[in-house]
Amino acid sequence: MMKNKLLYILLLSIIVTSCNTLPKPQTFIKIIDYSLLTKEGIYVTESNSVNFDYIAVGSIIVTEKGGWEFEKRIDPNIESALKKLVIELKKINANGIINLTVSYSSELASFSTSQVYVPTITVRGMAIKTSENKLTDIPIIKTSPQKEKDNYLGKVDDVECWIIKKYTNGVRIRTSKKLSVEQIRRAKDVFLLKGQIMFYLKGDEEKKQSYAGIDDKHIILYDRNDFIEL
Repeated sequence: MMKNKLLYILLLSIIVTSCNTLPKPQTFIKIIDYSLLTKEGIYVTESNSVNFDYIAVGSIIVTEKGGWEFEKRIDPNIESALKKLVIELKKINANGIINLTVSYSSELASFSTSQVYVPTITVRGMAIKTSENKLTDIPIIKTSPQKEKDNYLGKVDDVECWIIKKYTNGVRIRTSKKLSVEQIRRAKDVFLLKGQIMFYLKGDEEKKQSYAGIDDKHIILYDRNDFIEL
């Protein structure tokens, strides 16, 4: 009887120990800041189609691999990959990239006399050039001639909104003060805004410093590097 009891205690101890070694639920969040591209005048979308004419320049792939320098491990960096992507796009006179994907993986690499897995980031997509220069103005839509410069859109609560410039694939908006996330959503719907939308405070449009934007799927708050689903 004592022997059976000891065996039971031993088995219970093994089960408890095993449970303690099992992985616990975890949450990982990674935000990819596309403003590194948009601030350079590069149109970017994860969609494989857009609602404006363009010329396909070619597929582009940027790969960043981790490794070691002076026995110190260095991981790949998404910001570095996007900056190199901008450089390569400009080399081929492309001003946009569609079907953009970012993938994370690990690859086997030789290290001294052994092999190890190194982390890898791959950014790829199709480089394009719009049939008209993306940054060239097209006529502004007149919405209310009673307001400033005939490009007044209206108000979202107490925030006044104006069109700065309109493009084939989006629009720049100036606001009297920063819109909240909920106000940005409402502005998009009320003013029927489409494409890539950038929001500026007065004076910041000349420095090309937008405080928020909208792409195909997200509201982007540049000062906080936050991507919020529409």
